[in-house]
Amino acid sequence: VAVQNKIIKCSLETFYKSFWSNGAKFPLSTYLNEMWNDTDVTISEWEDSGDGFTMLRKVTYQHPTNSKLGPKVVPITKEQHIQKYGTHGMSLSTKTMIVGVPVADSFVIEDRILISPHDRDRISLTAQFSVRFVKNSLFRKTLEKDSRQGMKDYWEVYSKWAPKVIEKF
Repeated sequence: VAVQNKIIKCSLETFYKSFWSNGAKFPLSTYLNEMWNDTDVTISEWEDSGDGFTMLRKVTYQHPTNSKLGPKVVPITKEQHIQKYGTHGMSLSTKTMIVGVPVADSFVIEDRILISPHDRDRISLTAQFSVRFVKNSLFRKTLEKDSRQGMKDYWEVYSKWAPKVIEKF
């Protein structure tokens, strides 16, 4: 678990409209640009999956790295699924892949953000992730260690960024 029960002062609907909706005031692109210096962020509109419960979208961007080996910027693709549970909460599941970089195609990062009501005026955010290897790699330990730390940092920063920007809303 990267973030456990982070309390944010807003309602479920305000969180959704502010961060995850098609017309979000603070979309993922803003977070990626401002906090991680990612560029060329493209986010598709949410589309109904056909089950009336799940919406899907795709996110692509260029992410700078501090890697001693390999490129200084890597292309990232995220496939996201959102499910809303009425007044009980919502979840955002993401599969993140590094595209076109040797060795990086040996794993994917899967994460899930759970948003639930804490009380009338606040929500609780929990972020979990896993690094899943889809093929063998000699660099597995290093890739896993770096990916785990990167995701912990990503969600820790997000859990601090979101409450700050929502206060301005």
